[in-house]
Amino acid sequence: MNIKKQSRACVSFWGFREVKRIVMYVVLGVFVFPAMSCTTVESTPDDVSREFAPLVTDKEISRVINCRSMEEKTEWGSHVTELSAAIFAPPEEVWALLTDYEKYIDFVPGATSYNIVERSGNEVTVETRGIKKVKVVFTITKKLEATIKYTENESELRLEWNKQTANINLNRGTWKLEPVTRNGKTYTLVTHVVYSAPNVKEKLADMVEHIEQDEVQIIRNMREILEK
Repeated sequence: MNIKKQSRACVSFWGFREVKRIVMYVVLGVFVFPAMSCTTVESTPDDVSREFAPLVTDKEISRVINCRSMEEKTEWGSHVTELSAAIFAPPEEVWALLTDYEKYIDFVPGATSYNIVERSGNEVTVETRGIKKVKVVFTITKKLEATIKYTENESELRLEWNKQTANINLNRGTWKLEPVTRNGKTYTLVTHVVYSAPNVKEKLADMVEHIEQDEVQIIRNMREILEK
């Protein structure tokens, strides 16, 4: 009698373990693995192009945001994300926005604070804080902390930045502004390049996806501020 009960209990326990294992595989396959894959820039919406066609022609100035990422090992990182876009505002206004660091919370996704801690000549050191929501099976919130050094070259309308410390991934990059004149008005062609490398706290696919999404949204937000 005891032997039969023990046998039924073993079978029941084994069946329960298998059911748990099957359910776990279903959850991973349906929710987790797809969420971890690299889907970039909201599946490329209408205002984003990967073709990098010229934005300025004899007939018009395109409103498309060019965006592409590639593996390219340099002294600044292992991956490069490049964006270009036209902003319908003069270069001096775009430059003023990009160098007003404590106002970055107005257009950088997830930013909660940008505080200048040191200014020496054309170099500015800024401490940043922010949050990032990431959806796996459910949505979690990451706290972001970084120290960034900016180097301003106003005569060339070039801004270089270097994330010196960060709890997610280290990256650096440049902003380059070029004036474009049409019908008596001066607009700005913006080129933004980000060099980055993943660390143990962020997977490569996640890193590229987050950078693309954030940088495209930065361009959109800058347009909203400057083109009023």
